[in-house]
Amino acid sequence: MRVKTCSIIILLVIIFLVPLVHAQSYDDKSTLNTVVTISNTFDVLPTSNDYNIRSINASVSAYPKNDTRQIVSQILTNPQAMIADNAITFFYDNPLSQHYTIQIKSDVNTRNIFDEVKVPVKFPITALDGSFYKYTQATPIIDVTPEIRDLASELVGDNKDIYEIEYVFAEYVRKNVNYDLGSLTSNADQKSSWVLQNKRGVCDEITNLFISLNRAAGIPARFVSGVAYTNLNDIFGKNWVSHAWAEVYFPGYGWVPYDVTYGQYGFIDAGHIKLLDSVESSSSNINYNYYGRNIQLKPGSMDIDVNILDFGENVKSKYSFQTTLFSEQAGFGSYNLVKVEIKNNKDYYIVADLYLGETENVKIIENSVERVLNKTLHRKEVLLKPYQIKTVYWLVKIDDSLDKNYIYTFPITVYNTYNETSTANLDSRKDYVLLDADYLNKLLASQDAESRKPYSRYITVQCIPEVSNMYLEDTVTVGCVIDNKGDKSFSSINICVDGNCTTQNLAIQRLSTTFTKKFSDVGLKNIEVKVYNDDFIKVSYVPINVQDKPKILISDVKMPESVLYNEQFDIVFKISKESSSTPKNLRLSLIGPVSKVEWLFEGFDTQKIFSIKSSGSAMSPGTNNYKIVVQYKDDKGNDYIEEYPFQIESDAGFFENILLYFNVIGHSIEKVFIE
Repeated sequence: MRVKTCSIIILLVIIFLVPLVHAQSYDDKSTLNTVVTISNTFDVLPTSNDYNIRSINASVSAYPKNDTRQIVSQILTNPQAMIADNAITFFYDNPLSQHYTIQIKSDVNTRNIFDEVKVPVKFPITALDGSFYKYTQATPIIDVTPEIRDLASELVGDNKDIYEIEYVFAEYVRKNVNYDLGSLTSNADQKSSWVLQNKRGVCDEITNLFISLNRAAGIPARFVSGVAYTNLNDIFGKNWVSHAWAEVYFPGYGWVPYDVTYGQYGFIDAGHIKLLDSVESSSSNINYNYYGRNIQLKPGSMDIDVNILDFGENVKSKYSFQTTLFSEQAGFGSYNLVKVEIKNNKDYYIVADLYLGETENVKIIENSVERVLNKTLHRKEVLLKPYQIKTVYWLVKIDDSLDKNYIYTFPITVYNTYNETSTANLDSRKDYVLLDADYLNKLLASQDAESRKPYSRYITVQCIPEVSNMYLEDTVTVGCVIDNKGDKSFSSINICVDGNCTTQNLAIQRLSTTFTKKFSDVGLKNIEVKVYNDDFIKVSYVPINVQDKPKILISDVKMPESVLYNEQFDIVFKISKESSSTPKNLRLSLIGPVSKVEWLFEGFDTQKIFSIKSSGSAMSPGTNNYKIVVQYKDDKGNDYIEEYPFQIESDAGFFENILLYFNVIGHSIEKVFIE
């Protein structure tokens, strides 16, 4: 009998400018001491009044055993049972009862250890003991159809390193099979071929397909049944539930665990307790034999309870990682790249498991995302060879409906299952540059292309513009140095600037070249310089901030046409920036017939409304000429001026006009500044 139940850990982080919060788990503990209790009930059902029970045997094969990653110090059974041949057998001779309960209690110490594979394990495997043969063969559930065999061949390609092949197999299954409880339609597993076609399943199905890919490639792999800790007790009703993972045989190292569901490649955490390994996923956990007359045996449920006694110290990841951004400043609606550099600090292979936390108003955009129980995991599993450094990216987009009167700072946090984090801050406001998604995707594609051409590591391309900020009508000159540090000369290489290509020779030395560029619109431009031939490809991007000339607009001017001598009135107007560039050293003046008021701004990058209170007694007789004047400079120190003249008539009487000639100097103008 085998009950199909599976578990998974989901770590979701939502950052709303608050600290990271993780659910309790034990994947970062070095050891875990537990008491595992397995209970089973079964009944004997008479089929007539004339029945007889001579003997019953219940043989349990799924229970904790000593293994590389776990030590069983004690096993107690109730009633007393015999332990032999990897089974615990309960014997009942001439039983009288019709209801039976059996129990196995084990003290188990699980350990978070890692198989330290330091050198490539060669593929294909050509010489193994005949006992491994069964783990390379298809079974009714772990089947190997032509489609699975073709997929395995495609994934392996010309790879000769088993560790890399296992990573590719695991990543394919993780990315293409959604964890979906809808496949729990019965106690029977779904076939690997069904999983490949339907792209969904739980831990059993996920493990089945992974094992089938291995067996299609001639790599021994077996199915492991056990229990594992999950923080989804609200879904499963408890924290420890039945789980399944795989073990793959590495010549020279032994059986290496791969839990694709949990994203643990080459190891399992201390929250895994192994009960049984088998060739077929549908292997029974308990078998019943009875001898009697006119009876039927009705199996009951097998329940597993885990009680945690204590746990060891926290373990740290075997890698370090640093989060940066393609641009630390971007406008509303802009795209951006989250860049994470990961370094393997060990002298053996590892797979780093990283997640990008969700941040309010920043959308994570991926062509391929992992779906677990209808939740999206923005996860990257990264294979690292000894001391290797790699970089991974996420594409994100800032909400374009943010309040334009505010500046926002978004914490972009990457974390792992060891509660380690790295955060970069993204500043955003309305007039910051907008990064284009197509450009960023091309950048990622070019870097991927570089990785497929090994000679690329010997070529460097460095391009430096004469200026990094320019105006639309200007032309920028960019100088590039192409350095060939390898041992090959090339009679013809392509040098392409934004798709316009020339051909030059490249010896084992530096090659210098220059080009000029103009732009037709404003914004952050990244000139793509691609240098390539059949042996290598290198791409350099030159960022240029293209601006228009600064422009200030005076608008919404409101004032009365005429005023009486003792009348109070307002002059209201708006000053706004109408360019992408920011005016510098701005001087705003309101010049009247008898007075002048000024405001100074080092930089002016928004819009403001000004309201000036005045009185008819602070004017000159007759027509009064006013002028709003804005003087400012650009980044190069050039001067600009905007003016807005207007008139207000004084309706003062004869004697009041006489006063206007003499009293205006003593009057002040009150200014009110309205944001």
